[in-house]
Amino acid sequence: MKKLLIIILAVIAVLPVSATTINEALSNAAFSRVIGTVERPISVRMAGMGMAGISSAKGFDALNYNPAGLADSGFTLTLPYVTATAYNGASMLSTGFLDDTVSLIKGDMNINDYLSSAEEFSAKLGTYNKLANIEAGLGFTVGGFGFNFYLTDNIHTYNGGAGNVASLSLVNKLNAAISIGYGHRISFQHGYSLDLGLAVRFSYLAISDRISASDFSSGDINSILNATPMYYGWAVPIDVAIRGNFPYGFSLTAALRNINGFYYMNQSEGISSWVGQMFQFGTESVYTPMSLDVGLAWEYDELWWIHPTIALDFVDLIGFKDDTSFTFRSFMKHVNFGLELGFLEDHLVIRGGLSQGYLSAGLTVDLWAFKIDAAYYWREFGSVVGTKGVDALTVRLSFGWGPNF
Repeated sequence: MKKLLIIILAVIAVLPVSATTINEALSNAAFSRVIGTVERPISVRMAGMGMAGISSAKGFDALNYNPAGLADSGFTLTLPYVTATAYNGASMLSTGFLDDTVSLIKGDMNINDYLSSAEEFSAKLGTYNKLANIEAGLGFTVGGFGFNFYLTDNIHTYNGGAGNVASLSLVNKLNAAISIGYGHRISFQHGYSLDLGLAVRFSYLAISDRISASDFSSGDINSILNATPMYYGWAVPIDVAIRGNFPYGFSLTAALRNINGFYYMNQSEGISSWVGQMFQFGTESVYTPMSLDVGLAWEYDELWWIHPTIALDFVDLIGFKDDTSFTFRSFMKHVNFGLELGFLEDHLVIRGGLSQGYLSAGLTVDLWAFKIDAAYYWREFGSVVGTKGVDALTVRLSFGWGPNF
């Protein structure tokens, strides 16, 4: 396994590092927002804790957010897990869009009244938003090693026109990846230790061109499949992390993620043709940014009836450094705080947190080989904290073994 990681790093070292866009489509406003977001498996635990918990991450969370945490993740096996996330629930309720959709399906509402509700909801979505995603995967951790295969599908919305249904379009983003990682612990006297971690991700990305509302309303599915271009490619990003462990359950982590985040892209004329040429990769690259995150955590597991965790993270130090206007709001965009309380040897866990000024809550019910994780939280989709908060509900169902599956 170690030899494999060395070979991977040697190959990556000779890859070109210049970034150009594949064509004008990938450089326009819609795609710059969609492709600029790195799609990792959603950590339902961290989402419920205000996206805090980098330093206390274990299992798949460690593999994808802090590979140094693999050093003490123990044995876990997940076969498989499925995660679903729905966004904009508050906007749907406030505009009546959700109730009106149910009424339309039942036949209790005419289409003209429904379009009025849809217009109001479309205006709430604004220029860029997210509707839903679904994720499925499997993997294991053992002896400091971690493996995870996952597939995510994300539906984004983009509205560059008047903010109504007619100018609304959808962009679908598909990501498949294999993550391999290793964490190693160096122990010292008096309860001090140092964890080092490395994770390599073989990532495949495919993004559809914008599909407008008029395309859907035409009902011509074949036309959509044949005429909607797909932009697809691959990347081999790397995450490295270091974590210091101290007496009384304190730990401090620094994680540099998405090193070498260049996707080498190609283009197909339509979704139908993409299916037959999805692995014909191109040479032009699109850059996804690195992130340097720092996390502080306190965990105490000496009590038989409760296992508390407190976490404070400062995320994306690189983006914070590049932000020329320092305000309290811009500072809060990088701060996450979370609290977790595990009961009955963590078979019941409740969580709460604060991310970018927004509250979050989460819950886990672990029934040994079957686990349910849920989180309700908010994400900032605006350029400044407080300008465009979007709520999300995530539910994960997992089958597996081990304390962190």
